[in-house]
Amino acid sequence: MDNTKVKIFSAMAIFGTTGFFMRYIAMPATAVAFFSGLIGIITLFAAMKLTNRKFRWRHVKELLPTLLLSGGALGGSWLFLIHSDRYVPNGLATVVYYIAPLVLMLTAPKFAEKLNRKKLIWGGVALVGIVLTTKFWESGKSFNAGVLLALGAAVLYGVVFLCNKNLPDMYSYDKTIIQLGTAMVIMLLYCLFTGSFTIGEIGSRGVVSIMVLGVVHMGLAHRMYFDGIIRSKIHSAAMFSYVNPAVTIFMSIFILGEKVGVTELLGVVLILIGIMASELMGEKIGRLFAKKG
Repeated sequence: MDNTKVKIFSAMAIFGTTGFFMRYIAMPATAVAFFSGLIGIITLFAAMKLTNRKFRWRHVKELLPTLLLSGGALGGSWLFLIHSDRYVPNGLATVVYYIAPLVLMLTAPKFAEKLNRKKLIWGGVALVGIVLTTKFWESGKSFNAGVLLALGAAVLYGVVFLCNKNLPDMYSYDKTIIQLGTAMVIMLLYCLFTGSFTIGEIGSRGVVSIMVLGVVHMGLAHRMYFDGIIRSKIHSAAMFSYVNPAVTIFMSIFILGEKVGVTELLGVVLILIGIMASELMGEKIGRLFAKKG
């Protein structure tokens, strides 16, 4: 993989570990998002200071409408996804949310890229894998409101993706700070309005976990992700979104020791096949099927 793909792959893999650290933080998810986002912004400013970079407001302000739209969509997407599992099985919300990368692939012609049908097919394979791993159909919850929230999160995820794809390839620190900052304002207003700043006995593991989420997930990973989207082809950037749930599943199996059945294992295999066939071996596999056909 080239450097751009490595950035997106790494960012999505980091995002996939979020649930592991959330287990140790006795705070509402919305409050965790706000505090970790704040730490992420401080981290980015510190990184700029250490690398002798300056915040270039004069240049970035021309991009402000797009950055504010993207940051607002980012915060809204988090809120919608966090609350969707109140009404539906969390697995169903995940499945609905990850329809977005397939839809985003259809926008490739808008960015002067050829619509790659093979990658759409492999993306569908990965999505089937997610369906099998979640087993959402075993829950008895009502689907209506939660599905709408998950769809809303997916739409806003698409807005974030497309906004960043349209931004120029420059000022990655500046753009990330503004987008995260906007998302944090939304999370702050929500927490203040709902009284979600309740803090329990966090403990040392909780403090370490929220610091990791702030520095690594919010700061480092978002900068890599936003930077990678701009430089990559839309099919690849969208396809690597499936690395996130794949890492989450692997951690639940091999680190948390959760038991899985044949259906879940088959789902994991399909996710890996979809990602690897699309990105790591796409051309070779395509030629192989062409010869057999």
